[in-house]
Formats: sequence, structure tokens, C-alpha cells
Amino acid sequence: MAPIFYILKSKRIAAVALGTVLAATALTGCAAMRRTWQFQAEATSSPALQVKVESAAVSQRRLAMQLRLHNPGAQPITIQAENATLTLPDGQEFTSSVGGLQSEFAKGLANIGIGKAAPPVTIAPGESVPLEISISQGRRDLRRFATLQVRLPDLRIDGQPATLAPLVLRAPADAPLGEDI
Repeated sequence: MAPIFYILKSKRIAAVALGTVLAATALTGCAAMRRTWQFQAEATSSPALQVKVESAAVSQRRLAMQLRLHNPGAQPITIQAENATLTLPDGQEFTSSVGGLQSEFAKGLANIGIGKAAPPVTIAPGESVPLEISISQGRRDLRRFATLQVRLPDLRIDGQPATLAPLVLRAPADAPLGEDI
């Protein structure tokens, strides 16, 4: 039979270990909250521009997308995009600035009224450029929706508003939608 001192000491060690685990979980969040799903989407296009989703990572409250904008035509085109809009199935919308078409520093200056809006980018015939979109919101868990829509509402091609259908992102088939994740 173990002396009472060793029993109390082992319970104290177990309590300290459990406290450490709980504190670490509180600081970093549980693993389920950090899960990210790769949504899929069909490309959308107009006669002058094709938009393909290379990746769409959806975490709890953030969508990070990598798009590829392709010029299928025989002439160079000039594009400009400043914002992206995420629409949930219930109609709620979130808007964010797009990245990749200008530096973060230039965007930061433009956001506080210094400098100018994003400069247009020219795409040669048959060429493409990447476009990064990151939309964060603090109220809804984006992983709970089977579909999400992303639009580029102010996309301009050669100075004219582009008419592209929204990108419809679909959750992976094995996503536990509606579960307490």
C-alpha cells in the first residue's frame, strides 16, 4: 500500500497537468474551432474574362480564396477590382478589399485616404494573374453553410463594369454541417 503522501502528490501532479492542458486550450482554442475546409467552385466567365477558384479555405469565421483571372481573348485587357462580397444563404453579406492586385502597403494608404485606388492590371491574351481574397467576419461560423457565394461587385474590364455570375462555393461532401463544431 502506497503511503498517503505519494497518493496526494500524484493527485496534485494530475491536477496541475489538467490545469495546464485547460489553460493551453483556452489560449489557442480547441482543435475543432481551428478546422479548415476546402470548398470547391465552378469557374465563371464572360467573353473577356474567366475566373477560376484555385483554393477556397473556409475556417470558422474567415474565407481565404486564391483566384486565377484569365484573358481568353485575342487582345490585352485591363482589369481593376477593389472589393469582394461574400453572401450567405440567408442573404447576409460581408465585404472586404481584395488583395494581390496591389501591395498591402498601397491598400493601407488608400484606406486612410492617402494615395489612390488600386491601379489597373493588364492581362495579355492567353495569360492570367492571381487574385487573393480574404473575408473575415466575427458573427457566423462559415463552415455551417453548404454553399457560399462570392462576387466581385466592382470588377472592371477595360474600364467597363464586368458582368460575371457569382462564384458558388460548395462545402466538401464530408463536412459536418449543422453540428456543434
